[in-house]
Amino acid sequence: MSKFLVFICLLSIWIIVGCYSDSTNLADETELSKAIMQETGKEMKIPTFNDLDISYVYVQHHANGDPSVNLYYTPEPSDDIKPFFADQNNVTEWEEAHHAKTIVGPYDTENVLLVTLDYNGIAPAKEHTINSNGTEVTVEQDGMYIIHSFSINNVTYKLAYDTSHYFSQDNITDYTSSVINNS
Repeated sequence: MSKFLVFICLLSIWIIVGCYSDSTNLADETELSKAIMQETGKEMKIPTFNDLDISYVYVQHHANGDPSVNLYYTPEPSDDIKPFFADQNNVTEWEEAHHAKTIVGPYDTENVLLVTLDYNGIAPAKEHTINSNGTEVTVEQDGMYIIHSFSINNVTYKLAYDTSHYFSQDNITDYTSSVINNS
C-alpha cells in the first residue's frame, strides 16, 4: 500500500511540475492574462505567434499610476531562469528599482521581439508610417531593432523586432498585422 501512495505522490508532483512549466511558457494564456489583470486592473489580449514563446513578462508602474506590460518573445524556449533573477533578493531589488512586478521569467534565452502595451495613452513618435489593415503604424529604426508603434482602444503597442538575425524587413509587417488583427 505504501509503494502505491509513493507512486501516486510522485505522479502528482510530476503532473504539477509539468503543468507549471507549460504555463510559464504561455501554454496557458488565460492564467497569464489573469495575472496581468490582477497586477494592472486592465484586461488585455496577449499577442501570440506560432513560432515564438514568451520568455519574460513584467508590468511596470509609471509615476502617473498607469501600467505598461512588457512581453519578451523567443524562438528557443528555456526552462532555466536567468542567473541574476534566480536569486529572489535580486528580483526584489530589480522590481523596486524599476517600479515593476515580474509575472513570468525571465528565462535564460535569446529574445527576438519585445512587445510593450502602454496604457498611459502616449502617442508613438512619427518617423515613418505605414498602413496595416486600416491602422496607422509608426516605423522607427533603433540600431538592430525596427520598432512598429500603433494605438488601438487607448492602448499604445510597441513591437521591437531584432533584425540582426531573426526578423527581416519583409516578415515584420506580417507579425504587426497579426497583432492588429487580434487586438
